Amino acid sequence: MKHILIPDLPGLNSEDCGCAMLNPGWAHMRRRIPETVIILGKKNSALVDDEGDEVEIAPNRICILAAGRLHFGKKTITEPMSYYWLHFTTPSLPLVISQSEARMILNNKDLMTQKLCNAALIKRQLDLEDPEPFNKIFHDLLYEQERPSYTGYKFRVMVQSLLINATEVTIGQHLKTRSMMPGASLTYSILSLIAEHLSDINLSVKYIADTLRHNPDYIGRQFKQVMRITIGEYILQKRVELATLRLQETYGSVTSIAAQCGFGSVRNFLRQFKAVQGITPTELRSRYRAMYINSL
Repeated sequence: MKHILIPDLPGLNSEDCGCAMLNPGWAHMRRRIPETVIILGKKNSALVDDEGDEVEIAPNRICILAAGRLHFGKKTITEPMSYYWLHFTTPSLPLVISQSEARMILNNKDLMTQKLCNAALIKRQLDLEDPEPFNKIFHDLLYEQERPSYTGYKFRVMVQSLLINATEVTIGQHLKTRSMMPGASLTYSILSLIAEHLSDINLSVKYIADTLRHNPDYIGRQFKQVMRITIGEYILQKRVELATLRLQETYGSVTSIAAQCGFGSVRNFLRQFKAVQGITPTELRSRYRAMYINSL
C-alpha cells in the first residue's frame, strides 16, 4: 500500500472543494493537474488509474491523487455514486512512497518527528473506521467556501487540519498493525530490558537473549521484523541519545559520560558518536552552549 508524503503544510494553499454526485456512465476525466486531490467516498465506488496504479474511490475511504501525476477513470460507473473532493497545492510536490519507506519513517520516532515536522504522511487509500470527523470537516469546508469568513486563511487551516487528522489515523493504523505482528510482545520485552540496562556496558544481544531465555538469532529476527532495525543499532541509537542529553545538560567529562552511557571505551564512544551525529561530542557541546548563550 503506497503512501503520500505531503511536505510544507504551512505553505499549503487551497480554495476549491465540492461534493460530486454522479450518474451511471460517468468515468473520471483523463488529466494531469498541478493540484493534489483528496477524495472522501460517500456512496458506491469508482476505479481510477494513477500512473499505472489502481485507486478505488469507495465509501468511508480517503484517496489521494498527487499533483503532477496522470490519472483517469479506468471504466464507467454502473451505479450512482458520490464523493467529497478537495484540491490543494504545496510549495513542493507531494511524494508517492512505498510501504517499506513509510514503515521506515513510522517505526522510528525520531525520524518520524523529523520527517513529519511540517508534513503529512497518509495512505493513498485510507479506510476510515470512524468517517464522521472527516465528513464534518468536508461539510465545514463547503460551508466556508459558500460563506467565507474575513480571511482565506481559515479555509487553509481547515484543510491542514484534515491532512493532520488523516496522518494521525495512518499512524494509528500502523501502530495497531505492528502491535499485532508476530514478535510484538517479545519486542516490547526487549525494549523494556534495553531501557532498564542501557548504561550497562554488558548489555548485548546475548545478554538480552539469556535474560529472556531465547536464542539470540531468534530475538534478533523478531526485533528487526517489528522495529526495522537491529537490536545493536537500536542500543547504539539510544545510547547516543542519552549521551547527547548529558553533554547538553551536565558538565561531566567526555570520559565519564561515555562510561555512564554504556560505552566500553572513550575511543569507541567518540567513533560511534560521530558516526551517528556527524560531529564529535565536544563539538556538539560547544554548539549547544553557544546557542544557549546567544538565546539569553
